[in-house]
Amino acid sequence: LKRFSLNEMLKIGRHQSRLLLTNAFGFRDLAMEEIKKYDHQLMISQALTMVKNMTKEFEEIPAGIRAQLLHLRTDNLVSDFVIEKQGSIVHLLNAVSPAFTCSFALAKHIVEKLR
Repeated sequence: LKRFSLNEMLKIGRHQSRLLLTNAFGFRDLAMEEIKKYDHQLMISQALTMVKNMTKEFEEIPAGIRAQLLHLRTDNLVSDFVIEKQGSIVHLLNAVSPAFTCSFALAKHIVEKLR
């Protein structure tokens, strides 16, 4: 709780409320789809329709968070990764695929871009 910022939480809440009301880039529809992912039984039933010979024996685990950048000026989701350099530190933002972030191709691209 030491790093909690009520001001930051309210700012995010206001922005998300605006996106929900205006339905910018289909935000409302995306939000409703994401909420469904917290229904364990729904996820199991969907998985059973896609995979043959699967049992219903699953251990429930909490849903993860997939971060995605939102361009605040245009209210659009950023669909590609963003590389930012701050002194000697390199930030890879919006890397939504864990497998992609550890790829040699991406490492080569970042090194070439920073040269």
